[in-house]
Amino acid sequence: MTAHPHISHAAYPDVLIASAHYVDRKLRAILYNGEEGGLKQITISGLKPGGRYNCNGAGCAQAIADNEGNAIIPILLDGRVNFELYETL
Repeated sequence: MTAHPHISHAAYPDVLIASAHYVDRKLRAILYNGEEGGLKQITISGLKPGGRYNCNGAGCAQAIADNEGNAIIPILLDGRVNFELYETL
């Protein structure tokens, strides 16, 4: 892993990132929808290839990174969403 987990893609203006920080082995972000709420996707990079990660505040409870250390995460945005991602131990 060359970088800490981070949001590498979010479709602006559909997904608005108010903050995103990697602290205590967790990626934490505050997200809002743009003009319309609904199911959106963000891409997380800097993950361990093939690693399993728990997600809070997402449309899935767990994500698995691909061979390049990326994972596409579905998120239902309708106002403020507190998102958290951390490696499953």
